Amino acid sequence: MLYFSGHLLIYIILMAADGRYAALQLEFSAAVKTSAEQKELIFKLEHDLSTIQAMSSLSRPDAEESRSLQQTLQALQSELDSLRADNIKLYEKIKFLQSYPTRSGGSDDTVMRYSTQYEERLDPFSSFSKKVLYKTAWSESIGRDCAAYCAKKYSDHLHRFHENGENGDMWQ
Repeated sequence: MLYFSGHLLIYIILMAADGRYAALQLEFSAAVKTSAEQKELIFKLEHDLSTIQAMSSLSRPDAEESRSLQQTLQALQSELDSLRADNIKLYEKIKFLQSYPTRSGGSDDTVMRYSTQYEERLDPFSSFSKKVLYKTAWSESIGRDCAAYCAKKYSDHLHRFHENGENGDMWQ
């Protein structure tokens, strides 16, 4: 009986161990399943986090652009105010000069001459035409100077190296 009870004891131990193994196997399977679910949840959370960060970075340029536009608007407004003040000062000067008594005669010619010169300076077509004229005149004078220089060098060469030509009456 002792032999039988030894086997029975081993059997009971094995059954208990097998039950314990089965319980551990179930716990392990549950832990693996929980781990997989947690990994999937972590992946979803990381994806959501990156989406939210991307959305927040999209709103930042709008805020930065808004600040930049606001600064530009303020700078333009101050420049506009400055130009208005300058225009008022210029208008005051014009009114003062118009109220100033003018002399007739020589001053009209002077005013007309300077007025004409001023208008010509402002005319872009006149300025362009003058530049083209000066460029053409300069290039033509360079051509004439070059031709004269070449003719002089040729003449000097002929006199120096061919003075006593073969037929002797080369320069006659």
